[in-house]
Amino acid sequence: TGSDRIRRKAENGEGLSCEELKKLSTTFLEVTNHIIKVIKGLKSYSKNSGELVKEEFSLSSVIDKSLQFCSSRFQTTDVLLDIEKVPEVTLLGQDFQITQVIVNLLNNAYEAVQDTEGAWVKLYFKEENGSQVICIENSGRIKSEEVKRKIFDPFYTTKKAQGTGLGLSISKSIMRDHGGDLEYVDG
Repeated sequence: TGSDRIRRKAENGEGLSCEELKKLSTTFLEVTNHIIKVIKGLKSYSKNSGELVKEEFSLSSVIDKSLQFCSSRFQTTDVLLDIEKVPEVTLLGQDFQITQVIVNLLNNAYEAVQDTEGAWVKLYFKEENGSQVICIENSGRIKSEEVKRKIFDPFYTTKKAQGTGLGLSISKSIMRDHGGDLEYVDG
């Protein structure tokens, strides 16, 4: 990440060029603004404040923002992240909420396989019945039938002390609010 690069350069007694500072500050500002939107969205979502305000946005912009948040964990480990070419599709809804869902799914997929040899996560896209489907797959498999049944239940987690059990439940609700759905497909 940008902060890691700054820290490494500082530890090595190196400075940053004006171009590097400009690029990093732009990225930090974009990420900060996104976090603000997510927090506002979560506050609004938690209050069930009514109708979803819909805006047009591109699928590629959502994928780009999502990768800004979670690609560094893939870059610093042996987990391969394979991203298929993003189709040129315009969506209608809240871009920051869809970004939140994709980040949550990519992070979950990563965490599920991070300690396994030959681990990978794949992000790909397909069209079904006139709808765009975003698919996130990993090299792991859920063996427990209980986990498969409860995976989208609020407060259900397999992460022990680290997880709240809200990520997938909220993600599923967000997708339904956008006229879609979130499913676990056993591969």
